[in-house]
Amino acid sequence: MIYGDTISFGSDFNKNRAIVAEYLLWDIMSQLECPTGNAVLPLPVTEALRIPSPDEIVEAQCFGRQIEETARRLWPHIDFTSAYDFSAKVYSAGKSVFDNALDGLKEAKVDICDPVQILYVLKMLGPSVFEEMFGADKADEDSPRERQPVVATDVYTLSQGIINQYRHIFDNPRSRSILKGRKLLIASTDVHAHAIMIIHELLSRAGTKIINLGAEINPYQIARAASSGSVEAILISTHNGMALEYAKRLKAELDRQKVDVPVVMGGILNQKVGDAALPIDVTANLKELGFHPSPKLEGRFRKLLEQDMMSLNRK
Repeated sequence: MIYGDTISFGSDFNKNRAIVAEYLLWDIMSQLECPTGNAVLPLPVTEALRIPSPDEIVEAQCFGRQIEETARRLWPHIDFTSAYDFSAKVYSAGKSVFDNALDGLKEAKVDICDPVQILYVLKMLGPSVFEEMFGADKADEDSPRERQPVVATDVYTLSQGIINQYRHIFDNPRSRSILKGRKLLIASTDVHAHAIMIIHELLSRAGTKIINLGAEINPYQIARAASSGSVEAILISTHNGMALEYAKRLKAELDRQKVDVPVVMGGILNQKVGDAALPIDVTANLKELGFHPSPKLEGRFRKLLEQDMMSLNRK
């Protein structure tokens, strides 16, 4: 299942459309070859920048239908031998993870016949801890989260490229002297976990201690973890046009639980406000709440962290 490639998206809509065409073509042909029942997802080209408009969603669906017609013509002429070899390798590793997880959960007295209980425990563990406990990959200090993937996918390669691109921002004497040993909490407001994976890796290289809550974390969970974990700053990643509403709820929870630490918020910092047809930028609103908006990793993100950590040093 390919299921959309927003990680490769940028501000060039024509390039985004080409990316959609590529992954849709392979996803549809894969479903024709070996139906799994997953829904094919034609993404609007604006997805990486803001919540798409209804017209953009309709346009994406129509574009997807055109790609389907092409995929059906090409499918009989494609050799899937390499894909089946890849599938066998992933299946073997996946079966190992499955067996490891069930054995581990059973040993921890989790009722493995109760799907609700299993889902709850897995949700509490989060993907990072789950991988460390049950993964089929090998330990490797040079890989993200010090885990070497069973198969280095194109997304993994892209992630490595981003880490290498921004490594100099954190992996230098000045940043390490300020950030080393500091305890930071990171979390994502929604299902998108790629950004916090990158940030986790980069900050770890600066010697920070990371509490990674993972994806789909609500404000109460963040405030509770921050108050109980004695963190010195909170880093929030958001994608889906809910930045201001989420920030207001987080501010209220932090105040309620008497947590007073810097909050840096990055990602797609916009939201649909009132009767506006499209989401608008809300960075000014976030500043009014006392948060530090930082949409990108370049420059300001590091300066914000260093400024906050240095101010803590002076207290």
